[in-house]
Amino acid sequence: MKVQFILSWILRGLGVLAVLVYFFGATQIGEWFPGLIGKSLNPVFYTGIALYVVGAVYYRILFKKERKQQIQEHLEEKAKAALKKNASSSEDDSNEESV
Repeated sequence: MKVQFILSWILRGLGVLAVLVYFFGATQIGEWFPGLIGKSLNPVFYTGIALYVVGAVYYRILFKKERKQQIQEHLEEKAKAALKKNASSSEDDSNEESV
């Protein structure tokens, strides 16, 4: 499960990196890849957006079921604690009535 978690964040990080390269690294891209000088970097931007969205959707789908289970367990624990509290308070009330 941790590999999938890390993969989702890697995809998101690569997406952010591609968008940052589009905005701030156009000159660096031109120096590293001289064949791209004068060409549009829009594919880099859209690839970055796509990578980020894929990573976010993957994370959401992957951990949706796990979050549901955690919420259910939390609610069950609260219900048990409330029942114990009600049981102990009703025992205290019955002890006070008998005295």
